[in-house]
Amino acid sequence: HGDLIMPQKGISSIRNQSGKLNFAKGGSTSIYVDKSSSKASDKNDGYAWDRPKLTIQGAIDVLEPWMEIWIKSGTYAENLVISSENVVLHGVVQAGSDRVEISPASGVPVTVEVGYCEIERVSLKGTNANCLALTGPGHKIHDCVVDVNSNGLAQRTGIVLDDCDKCLIYDNHFDGNNALSTIGIRVDGSLSASVDGVIRDNFFEGFGSVAFAGQGINLNNAQRWLITKNIFDSCYNGIYCEVKENALHTIVGNQFYANFGYDICDNNPDQQTSGIYIMNNFYGYTGWFEDYDHDGIGDVAICCYLNYDYAPLTYPHYQGVQLTPGVMT
Repeated sequence: HGDLIMPQKGISSIRNQSGKLNFAKGGSTSIYVDKSSSKASDKNDGYAWDRPKLTIQGAIDVLEPWMEIWIKSGTYAENLVISSENVVLHGVVQAGSDRVEISPASGVPVTVEVGYCEIERVSLKGTNANCLALTGPGHKIHDCVVDVNSNGLAQRTGIVLDDCDKCLIYDNHFDGNNALSTIGIRVDGSLSASVDGVIRDNFFEGFGSVAFAGQGINLNNAQRWLITKNIFDSCYNGIYCEVKENALHTIVGNQFYANFGYDICDNNPDQQTSGIYIMNNFYGYTGWFEDYDHDGIGDVAICCYLNYDYAPLTYPHYQGVQLTPGVMT
């Protein structure tokens, strides 16, 4: 037919063309940010890579529910506040020298005031501040690098969840830089407890040190959280459960290496009311056997550090004799 338009070379699908036209399922629109582009300006509409926004804030200023922001590599020294639900921040590169890094000189890099937001493939760096503060339900945070720094004068946290139900945090790398009073993830609530979330497949390192207190995960005003398949390396405490009636957390299948304080600490004095289920976690240690002169005799004392459950559950939750809290050697 004479009016038939043939596909152009290099355009492989309808999905590709719909992306260029900025419509998608649910009516979402993509906004593009590229500070390194010579064409970048917050006066642009940002609807294509050839007319991107200069700053992420420039994209947020026109943000509405169901919109997505795509961010090219660079360091963005911004304090972002998201107040529209169901939005997504996509970093094009997660880590490395060309990563997307949100790193303001002071203050919280990203604050989310509403529910159902997703953040992926970005590096969040706080300078003596929390890195990501969230409230509202249904958030997804994944494939990010969260770099927590603190001068020790106040508690600093990678991700703070305040009244956040049914959130999913997975496949992130948390670094506490061995600083005093740092926490990887704090699950809390100022109005009500954060309920029914999942923290899985994350890597936590350097939250505290042998001399400084710190925690990979702090479960404070929280109920029914699943903590599974995470790795905790060289922290002061791995998972720290504050006293909470009917906490009902499940802590299974995590790995702990060379933590200086407690791998898991359940502070609840009554396991019948807290109901925290701890099982099938792996505890690995440094200093197990060091033979510097290669004579087959250990030159340093075996050190297992501390593996601690304040109130371990009895059978059938724990199949064996009742454990006595203390140091395992």
